[in-house]
Amino acid sequence: MSNNLEETLLQLKSANEKLQSDIEREREIEERRREYFSAASHELKSPITILKGQMEGMIHNIGPYQDRDHYLKKSLNTTEEMETLVQNMMQLSRFERDLLNQKQVEIDLVHVIQTTLHKLDYFREEKNMTTNVTLPDEQIVIGNEELVKRMLYSVIHNGYMYSPTGANLTVSLKDLGDEAIVTINNDGVTLSEEERDMIFKPFYRVEKSRNRHTGGSGIGLYLVSQMAKALDVRYEVSSSENDVTFRFAFKKRE
Repeated sequence: MSNNLEETLLQLKSANEKLQSDIEREREIEERRREYFSAASHELKSPITILKGQMEGMIHNIGPYQDRDHYLKKSLNTTEEMETLVQNMMQLSRFERDLLNQKQVEIDLVHVIQTTLHKLDYFREEKNMTTNVTLPDEQIVIGNEELVKRMLYSVIHNGYMYSPTGANLTVSLKDLGDEAIVTINNDGVTLSEEERDMIFKPFYRVEKSRNRHTGGSGIGLYLVSQMAKALDVRYEVSSSENDVTFRFAFKKRE
């Protein structure tokens, strides 16, 4: 009877610890959700103001707004921007729910990197860039293959898209004992200290001229940060005068 009681208490303790962990994780996700929707609300203010001004100008035939055909097209473009933003918000909501249900298992990080680079060959060729890859034969880490692929795809894709033609991109993987470090470096670009602090914030776009029509939604690296946190992967970005480097630290199997 004493043994049964002790086993029951251990089971209750384990269940309580898991419940506490789940509660903390839910709190973290809720905090990130508030941050995201606060940024989204701010992002919506501008197109709503523009749309309202254009509509009022056309209704009252004010100055250039008498050219209704021109400003109706501009209003449609603004509406499409808002539609894209709302779709991104819905996508993120579904994505965050999925994060809670992702299982982590042993994966071969080398295979994931090679597969991701192969998928991005088109973008490398379009920019006539050189990719230097330094990988071991195998590196087993704890993670979720689909999420890790999405993380690396987003960062490497950015490296190809926003580097100058003919630039170099380097991907390496190092074994540091209890961690495996993935380093992604591309030259020909740089980030200021302010940009490095803000780059993982929702809707932050480094190039002010980069808008949603040219592919810069400002949520790609935000999603990378959320996936890294869900996988308990440490991440950082650094920059010099002529390059940008992302690092991800994956936990290895025990």
